[in-house]
Amino acid sequence: MPEIGDTYTYGDYIYSYKEYDILWEDSELSEVGWGVKTIDRTKETYEPLLKTINNKPLITTESLFDSHQNLISLSSDFQIPDTVLSTYDMFACSNIRRLPQDLKLPEGIKNISGMFFDATHLENIPSKITVPASCDNMSYFFFGCSSITEIPANFRIPNNILDTESCLELFGDCKKLKYLPEGFTIPSTADTLSHMFTNCEELERLPSTFVVHENIKDIQRMCLNCPKLTGTIRIDANPTSYDQAFFVSKTANPITLTGSSTMLSSIANTCLSSYRTITI
Repeated sequence: MPEIGDTYTYGDYIYSYKEYDILWEDSELSEVGWGVKTIDRTKETYEPLLKTINNKPLITTESLFDSHQNLISLSSDFQIPDTVLSTYDMFACSNIRRLPQDLKLPEGIKNISGMFFDATHLENIPSKITVPASCDNMSYFFFGCSSITEIPANFRIPNNILDTESCLELFGDCKKLKYLPEGFTIPSTADTLSHMFTNCEELERLPSTFVVHENIKDIQRMCLNCPKLTGTIRIDANPTSYDQAFFVSKTANPITLTGSSTMLSSIANTCLSSYRTITI
């Protein structure tokens, strides 16, 4: 049986056995198990991970490929083991371009925050990348993925997202993202959409299923600098924070705000400029 502090080297990786914070540093959720780091940060590709070592599971891939500037792809059979609870910052700031088509998230995953943070060269999101109901934190998941144009058709936010920062800047700085899949919704448990689409410069429409529901308290800069965004956006919330929700700094398409909110005019007034017409 492994003991706290044990390490194990195999293939491209060194594994460490200890207690890990799963959601964030000093969170109440921590587990004992194996974590993993690469041995050589300069490689262009990496082989699959071990699922267990001495009958104890791999539970985190936190920052595994963070800032790996030479990383281009992973082996075609690379998977995230189904024992993993956190993929926090797994590919953050790396130069990865392609992910295996069969890559998916484990059913018991808790934290995927920043998994692709600033992965600016990433071109594809595999269709099997969906967020399991177990996930508690997905903030910054796609933040800075400035090369992706779409996300998988069945990508959804799970209904148990509760923390006010769990969806923060989910698609921020996805400069080439054009559409969200029809059927994409905001769960009733979420209470903030702050900066969700900030600087999505190519985003053209939000799906008809996208509704700023009555439990949302913060839409501040939700669609800041999204000049190509057009169509009708339904807002049923009376948020406490809504500054510059649809503000643009250059010529932009018109949008229409509708819904049961009594604050539509106030929301529109924080976005007044000569660049966009907002109709209520």
